[in-house]
Amino acid sequence: AGRVATLAAVRTVLRPGGAFVFSFHNLDYARLSDSLRVRPRPVWREPLEFVWGLRRRAIARKRRAVLKDSAVDGGSYRILNDDGMNHGLLTYYTGLPAQTALLRAAGFTDIAAVALDGSPVDPDRPFTRDYGIHVRAS
Repeated sequence: AGRVATLAAVRTVLRPGGAFVFSFHNLDYARLSDSLRVRPRPVWREPLEFVWGLRRRAIARKRRAVLKDSAVDGGSYRILNDDGMNHGLLTYYTGLPAQTALLRAAGFTDIAAVALDGSPVDPDRPFTRDYGIHVRAS
C-alpha cells in the first residue's frame, strides 16, 4: 500500500506530458540467487593486500549479520539483505508484472520498460535476462 501511495504521489507532481523514469532490481532475474552470493577471492599478489582483504571480508560479514533477520518475502516482492560490494544493504526486489501493476494502481497508463542494454521489454511479462530493469511511466 505504501508503494502505491508513493507512486501516486509521484504521479501528482508530474507536469502534463511528464514522465517518471526509474530502475528497479528484478526479482525474476534467472541468476538472482547467484548474484546475491558472496564469493570472496583472496588476493595473493601482496601479503599486506591479502591481510587487508581478509579484514574487509570480516567487516562485511559483520555488516550483513546485522541485517540478516530483516529480509522480507512479500510474495510479489522481496526485501533482501543484498551483499553487493561487501556491504549489508536491504534492497527491494520485484518482478516486472508486479511493478507494472503497482504503476497502474497508482494511475499511470503509459508504461514502457527496457532491459539494461536498452532493448524493449514487455511490461506485462516476467523478464529473466537482467538483474535490473528501466521503466518509463506517464
